[in-house]
Amino acid sequence: MTRLLLFFVFFLSVHHHGQCYDFGSVDNPCGREPATIDLPKREGSNGYTIALEGHVNPTTYVPGKTYHVTLRSTPPVSFKGFFLIALREDDIERSSGTFRILDNIQSEVQPDCPYAIKDHASMTKTRITVEWTAPPIGTGCVLFKATVIQRKKVWFMDDGDLTLRLCEGDDTNSNSNDESLDCCACGSPKYKITFEGMWSSRTHRNFPGGYGDHWSDLIGASHTRDYTIWEYDGMSTPGVKQVAELGSPIALEREIRAQGSNIKTVITAPGLWPAIGNMTALFRTNRPHNLVSVLTMLGPSPDWCVGISKANLCTEDCGWEEMKVFDLQPWDAGTDSGLTYRAANAPTRPQEPIHAITSSFPANEQSPFYSSSRVPIRPLARIYLERIELRDTSCDEPVNTGEDDLNLNHGGGMMVKPGMTKPPMMVKPGMTKPPMMNKGNGEDAPTMPPKQMPPKEMPPKEMPPKEMPPAQVPVEQMPPKEMPPKVMPGTGEEVEPIPARPRRPGRPVIDCMMTEFGPWSECSSTCGKGTMVRKRMIKQKPRNGGVKCGKTKEKKRCTLERCPRNEQQRNRARNCKMDKWGDWFPCSVTCGEGVQKRMRRVKKPARGNGRPCEATIEERVCFNPPCQL
Repeated sequence: MTRLLLFFVFFLSVHHHGQCYDFGSVDNPCGREPATIDLPKREGSNGYTIALEGHVNPTTYVPGKTYHVTLRSTPPVSFKGFFLIALREDDIERSSGTFRILDNIQSEVQPDCPYAIKDHASMTKTRITVEWTAPPIGTGCVLFKATVIQRKKVWFMDDGDLTLRLCEGDDTNSNSNDESLDCCACGSPKYKITFEGMWSSRTHRNFPGGYGDHWSDLIGASHTRDYTIWEYDGMSTPGVKQVAELGSPIALEREIRAQGSNIKTVITAPGLWPAIGNMTALFRTNRPHNLVSVLTMLGPSPDWCVGISKANLCTEDCGWEEMKVFDLQPWDAGTDSGLTYRAANAPTRPQEPIHAITSSFPANEQSPFYSSSRVPIRPLARIYLERIELRDTSCDEPVNTGEDDLNLNHGGGMMVKPGMTKPPMMVKPGMTKPPMMNKGNGEDAPTMPPKQMPPKEMPPKEMPPKEMPPAQVPVEQMPPKEMPPKVMPGTGEEVEPIPARPRRPGRPVIDCMMTEFGPWSECSSTCGKGTMVRKRMIKQKPRNGGVKCGKTKEKKRCTLERCPRNEQQRNRARNCKMDKWGDWFPCSVTCGEGVQKRMRRVKKPARGNGRPCEATIEERVCFNPPCQL
């Protein structure tokens, strides 16, 4: 009885804790502008995006089908409040489809507006996901519209990727609207692709672990709309099959190069052993070669892979995208029927189309991604496409056919040379040693000649006495190489030189690569003295003795008008402090599938602009023996 009473008290405290933002009004409960902020919205989307999990560049939906809709930010940006709604394009006063909340800690239904979702508490977050069931046949196009509150005085609404338009069709992943792949932009921009692995034992259950977990070499190209490397519901080519089953990019690279003028740049990057870190490469696009497709194997696995297909880098206003971000979900190449990471070979006959792996398909508990509660799969990886250069070329000039870029090794991966027939060493079940990779430093790096050891000077040979062993000649070690001061972009300040560690033989030295600093935050105080913060991300961690990364966060002081005396005390920021999690309560049912909860209390609430408190109740699914009928 005492435990139930304690649970009830904590339950009330959770729902009372953490004020959420108000939207709408009495006259219009579905209004999307925040009622608690009297400042106008900011222009643009600030990197916030509405997306469908597991779908790349969606343009259509299947009537009656269920999707996972995600509102996310581009790290390190986050948000505190949001409002998400789905409307009919031909009548924006009417809802379209139905939402179901997957996380009641961060989301709730808007009061008096049952077809809209809003934040449950103003806690900091980078993404929320809800389930959406598409409307029936004949509905037409649907508009997802979102409002995002970054902080109490900064909010965005509808602009850019905060509006997603889907029209009724056969499938969201099919590029049935070929006009969406057209391009009217000029120039030949250079892009950097960064593949960030997010698959680990901490984020995904039943992780294979050991030295076998890896991402195979990244392989793809910038190409025209007349060529498809791989796509949803399409059939895997022999090259795609070798990538998905063996992790070998050689056959697919041959297929790509055979396309000739359809290809601008072949994109390659060495794989990750184990499956942590980033893969990067450089490539170019132009008006006819405005699409990008890449693929990599999730290993070990039967035929599972991740990637993007026909990502269009051309904008509707005849420009080039500055940054595009894709969260990647697992795909099945349709060539092997294995259900587990280390399943034995089980060829699929006849071969099936490429299809998505979800938490409900395949509906088999052996699948490492299956969830009886249909919890969406967390992204396994993320791809960033960042424009780093734009050649100022007139549209009247002849457009390059792409042949000059075919033989550039942009990512440092293994290239197919004339006469090469032997593929690299593949990893079979039970193998633990990764294949050797030839790594480079990108498009503009000079080709490194084979490393040659200088002749070793030996002292004159003398015969030692028979009873004495031969004298050992000590091997001299090269002194550590001093790196010159490196200027990080966006700071204008020199970083102290860091002596590099001795290079490992046969492995390239990779320096840390970081993004530019973002804008300074608002002052932490509304009066008196405070601090401002700006952040940047690590794109590539150093390897093999490369230059270490600099600071990811910078602070500086800011001074505003002097605070009244009673305001100074209230303005001091203090982060929320919370107790440790308590033990899990018993399962809510004695048979079948139920729910377990655990709780923690708030020791000290947040004050001022301090970090807010997080959830005080956590839930998980529990299983008991089946109920007897």
